[in-house]
Amino acid sequence: MKGEGGFFLIGDTRNIEVPEEYLAMSTPAMPQMTRDWALCRYLAQEYNIIGIPCSPFYSPESRHLASNFVRFAFCKTDETLADAHASFAQLAQDQQARSQQERHK
Repeated sequence: MKGEGGFFLIGDTRNIEVPEEYLAMSTPAMPQMTRDWALCRYLAQEYNIIGIPCSPFYSPESRHLASNFVRFAFCKTDETLADAHASFAQLAQDQQARSQQERHK
């Protein structure tokens, strides 16, 4: 779907595998790690991609509704967006390689 304005885009991340070690983490801000929060930590630490987890915008009993969604700001320089594109491409390549390894086990 094509964005129609604003500075943020919300991405559906359900097809990205989050490593278990990130799901098992906790932080003072998120003592019980949600998938979107873990994914944002993973993307930042492994790919230098900064996303904003959506679950903090939900009430505690509804956070599960945001587990597959991450906000990304695109009010950036062209260079930063090009770097992000390259990082997302690397993430996709790594995810595909992991998936193929899992199928061959």
